[in-house]
This record gives sequence, structure tokens and C-alpha cells, in this order.
Amino acid sequence: MVWGGRLTLERSDVSVVFDEVLIGERSRLFKALANETRLKILMLLSVRGEMCVCELMSVLSLTQPTASHHLGILKNAGLIRERRSGRLVFYSVANVKLLEDLRRLNLL
Repeated sequence: MVWGGRLTLERSDVSVVFDEVLIGERSRLFKALANETRLKILMLLSVRGEMCVCELMSVLSLTQPTASHHLGILKNAGLIRERRSGRLVFYSVANVKLLEDLRRLNLL
């Protein structure tokens, strides 16, 4: 049954409630982390603080469309943020707490 964005599954011995919004957020997060290039981008940003797209492309040998694709997924997952300065776009880690949690789990 679905009630107000929540899905409830019931069996005789188990009742589980899924928050559909939370499931969607977690799905985007794990999708973003399930790629080597995106993990490398996060590692670079965690060390350097902020980098422009051109720097990320150079360091990781990425084309502009490939870099934009990966950065978009990371941004959509809430892991990075962008700042525009003229024609340049700079990226940095958006969620420092999450980054620290990922480090504790040895994911970064």
C-alpha cells in the first residue's frame, strides 16, 4: 500500500515502511558513488577544495562532455556544488559531513 509517499509492505511476520523520497535520495547517492571517475573527482575536490572543470578534465584526462556528465550526477546527488566566475565553473564538495562519513567507511 502507498500512503502519502510511503510504501508499506506487510507479511504476517514483518512490516516494513519505505520512504519513497529517502529511497530516491539514497539511490542517487549510491549511483554517484558507483563509478571510478566520480570517486576520483570527489577525492580531488576533497583534497584541493575547489577546482574548475578545465582542471578536472586535465588531471583526469576527460573530455568536456564526459566531465559534465559525471559532475552533473555528483551535483544531482548533492555531493558537490558549483560556483560560476565569468566563463569558468568551479566545483567543491557540498556535504563535508557526508565526505567525512565516506572516509570513515574507507570509501574515499
